[in-house]
Amino acid sequence: MSEKVLVKQLLLSSNYWALNKTVVKIFGIETAFLLSNLAEAEQMMSDNDGWFYQTSDTLQELTTLSRYKQDKAIEDLEKSGILERDVRGLPAKRYFKLDYKSLANKIVNNSQTRVEKNDKLELKKLTTNKESINKEIKNKETIQKSPAKAEHIPYKEIIEYLNEKTGKSISYRSNGNKKLIRARINEGYTVEDFKKVIDNKVNDWFGKGIKFNN
Repeated sequence: MSEKVLVKQLLLSSNYWALNKTVVKIFGIETAFLLSNLAEAEQMMSDNDGWFYQTSDTLQELTTLSRYKQDKAIEDLEKSGILERDVRGLPAKRYFKLDYKSLANKIVNNSQTRVEKNDKLELKKLTTNKESINKEIKNKETIQKSPAKAEHIPYKEIIEYLNEKTGKSISYRSNGNKKLIRARINEGYTVEDFKKVIDNKVNDWFGKGIKFNN
């Protein structure tokens, strides 16, 4: 099927006015409306070269567009290379010719541009979401991997509580003991957690290999 036939099917109407959405987006509703009526006139009245005439009064009756709005719409279509205009005969009549190939290119280019814009927006959303997710993961990993600062770890308080509950004399200065406590702190343990473990599970804790040296 030729481009001319395909484009005509988009524009022509019979018992109702039909406007193609893409054409409206390209030219605006009034110009698209006039273009549809010109396409109907071309279908019924054109000569072998595609020329047909339409008076301003006829177009106003068909479209309700004033002469001023008609002239503006016609000028827009001419600038776009879709419409040619000529004045012929006595009395002078306005003749028009539609370039369906140019119109087809306009429609295709507009559709491609819209798809590209949508693709860019989707890509931007995906990229933004990915960056947010990666940032969140990175922050969590940083929190999990970052060693607790020595000055923030209450070695003495924990060991003294252990000594109080077990009757032992374990040193909080031992590097081995500090290493074990620091490892649990980095996993999220708090002083209260240590105390609960010491209160409820001292024997079980030792049995699992967590040893404290005197």
